[in-house]
Amino acid sequence: MGSRKSLVRQVQERLGSMTAFGRSKHADKQENRQQGLGCVPDRDKLYSFSATKNYLAAAVRFARWTQAAHHCRNIDEAQQYAGEYLRMREAENYSAWTVRLDAAALAKLYQCRTTELDAPLPVRHRSDVTEHRNSETILGHYSEAKNADLAALCRSCGLRRSEAAALRADDVTRRPDGTVLVRVRSGKGGKARTVTALNDTPARLAEKAAAEGRTRVIEHIPSRAPIHAYRAEFAQALYDREARDASALSVKEQYRCRGERRGMVYDRQAMAVVSRQLGHGQNGDAESKRLDVVTSYIR
Repeated sequence: MGSRKSLVRQVQERLGSMTAFGRSKHADKQENRQQGLGCVPDRDKLYSFSATKNYLAAAVRFARWTQAAHHCRNIDEAQQYAGEYLRMREAENYSAWTVRLDAAALAKLYQCRTTELDAPLPVRHRSDVTEHRNSETILGHYSEAKNADLAALCRSCGLRRSEAAALRADDVTRRPDGTVLVRVRSGKGGKARTVTALNDTPARLAEKAAAEGRTRVIEHIPSRAPIHAYRAEFAQALYDREARDASALSVKEQYRCRGERRGMVYDRQAMAVVSRQLGHGQNGDAESKRLDVVTSYIR
């Protein structure tokens, strides 16, 4: 008889069979919509390398726990303990984001919804988020002076880490009127977009890179660089430039917040501009549904 596969190996093989790197998540959503399944990706697909890495780590932790706590030898047998595991993780004071990541990983592993895991998930609050939301909070671990070009670039056009790392000198265009356009070849979900920079920083850095014989605008991005904070500063500056007096707008032109920010009102049109520039949505409905994400970037 062959040896039984370990729980960890079972997890690795199951999640590994779901990888669809290079496949368009956006195309799958469109195909599902045409088939009347709604604008959702296939549940048995993992499109992102980073998501696969995070889900695998979370699922392996769960597998090892079930083996130690309940002597499980089969990954399907372990499913009944998913709720207990999530409640334990919350009781051990792991953040709401961590517990929800665990739940998402287990839901992917067992091809179900997180609501089917027999554990109420903790609520995430913006006030609990601190890491990388403010560029001043981690200066002890990161020198902005040594990475001035990176900081200026991200504040100018709000690129994600991977987008800034991939930016080439020939992706930046300076128009005759002085406007600087930054082409993102492959953003989140593999979607391309063009960002209108707030100033001429990208053009100056692209010209500098070309003069030095470099292809990439930024050669190295430190792991502790507060890219998300720079992205938020870009979003805030862009919204401030585009926003009208929200109190003078019609109800349809206003975006009214709920939850923790209940009572706050934004200019919906300006938020849509920010959403597009950040790369949240590239078409109609998808874009409108992401306006709530913009509120996490602006005051």
